[in-house]
Amino acid sequence: MPTPPVPRPSSMASQTLTMYMALSQQPQLRIGNRVLSNDDWAVLQMLNDAVDGDIPRVKKLAGQLRRAGKSVDEAVAALAGTSYGTRGPLHMAAWAGRLEMCKFLIKHLHLDINAADDTGATPLLYGTYGCGSTSVLRFLLDRGANPNRADKDGTTALHYASMIGTHSPTNATRLWAATTRDPCEIAELLLSRGAYVDPICDRGTPLHVAAQNGNVRMLELLLRHQANPNRVVCLFYTPLTLALFASSLKCVELLIKAGADVNAGRPVTPLVIAATDGLTDCIKCLLEAGADTSIPDEIGRTPIEIAKIQGWKDCVEILSPPTFPTATFTGSDDSLLDENTGCCIPGKGLCSCSGSLF
Repeated sequence: MPTPPVPRPSSMASQTLTMYMALSQQPQLRIGNRVLSNDDWAVLQMLNDAVDGDIPRVKKLAGQLRRAGKSVDEAVAALAGTSYGTRGPLHMAAWAGRLEMCKFLIKHLHLDINAADDTGATPLLYGTYGCGSTSVLRFLLDRGANPNRADKDGTTALHYASMIGTHSPTNATRLWAATTRDPCEIAELLLSRGAYVDPICDRGTPLHVAAQNGNVRMLELLLRHQANPNRVVCLFYTPLTLALFASSLKCVELLIKAGADVNAGRPVTPLVIAATDGLTDCIKCLLEAGADTSIPDEIGRTPIEIAKIQGWKDCVEILSPPTFPTATFTGSDDSLLDENTGCCIPGKGLCSCSGSLF
């Protein structure tokens, strides 16, 4: 998974600590080779105060910039190329779940609600991947945030909602979280405000993301909103193949029920993946849905051959073609039948009953 443009809670906590340490020192402070100006200092302090929800401090700093002849947006843009990038106080307030701060920044400082940082991420993206406060996200959407605005990688807020919960929670996460977030509630909110259900980024659609993470609830929600279960990314990866990589039988069942093609993605078909990983229950599910056992992988091996190589005996048994018992002819009450040939016309029998029935 590519590193999201939104700062992770742990890294943000580190940057905030760096700010506090820097504020206790005398000028001149540098970011790389750049010496920070008074305006730069004001912006960095404002970012920190936005996270803390300190409205009086942000108001004072905005006034300081105004007296210097700069707007907040202009001062933020001046930090382009530094490690802090061009994320502004609205990005950080949304990330931290600070509703009152967001209201102040939009209503009183008139910050652009769809402003993009240097990665293309907007406050809505920060708010979704950060604390995920539905009250903040609802406010941003009410004020005109575009739910389909993507960053430079094509990642939308709905992608980020599908990713929530895929990284391990940390103390920093709990420290900054203003609310207990529900990814499905966030996704439902975004979809109700016009978010496209199948946007593509380098990880695929939100359905791909949910399937890869084995997120059953999110998968169900997206499918209810008519997400395409057969969208292909990276040549052959469908949501079904990614659900198999996640070893999620429930996701596999849901996708098949929604119409997923069980033979898609050649040469990396769902059955090839299941045979490689020894997913016996998934193999049964795929076979019941009509998966073709004869489709080989990229080097010509069929699923049963792959299972044999991997040593998955149960999978080999499931993938083996059915065998039938042999029968021996024991005679007939019909005098017309020759008990040796099993046919009334000598030498014309379709098969010999003393051999295999098929």
